Amino acid sequence: AYRALWENIGIRDNFDENDCLAVLHLLQQSPLQKATTEMVATILKHLKNISYIFKDILIPTTKGIWSKPNKCCFDNCNLTSKDPVLKKKFSIVHSLIHKNGLTDYLGIVPLSYKVASPQ
Repeated sequence: AYRALWENIGIRDNFDENDCLAVLHLLQQSPLQKATTEMVATILKHLKNISYIFKDILIPTTKGIWSKPNKCCFDNCNLTSKDPVLKKKFSIVHSLIHKNGLTDYLGIVPLSYKVASPQ
């Protein structure tokens, strides 16, 4: 997976947001794998650190598919282990997105909120 990164943006000392977005879009063309998900989380964290405003990105979910952040939620109370049906009903972001502190930045709401306030 890193080969695509280096081929796409070249080896340099610094990468700007356009480089990162190009890699994200390239990664989104492939099936989700653990290495892909880890790279996406790292790139998103870097973009957050440089205060990039996210537009038109897709993020990995626990279903192994890409989804828009506004269509996802994160399991803030471990509800999916108590009720596995919730995994099927909602698009839950991959735990690496949640663990890297990206949910607030991406505008992803907690699963408990969606369960308590169904729309």
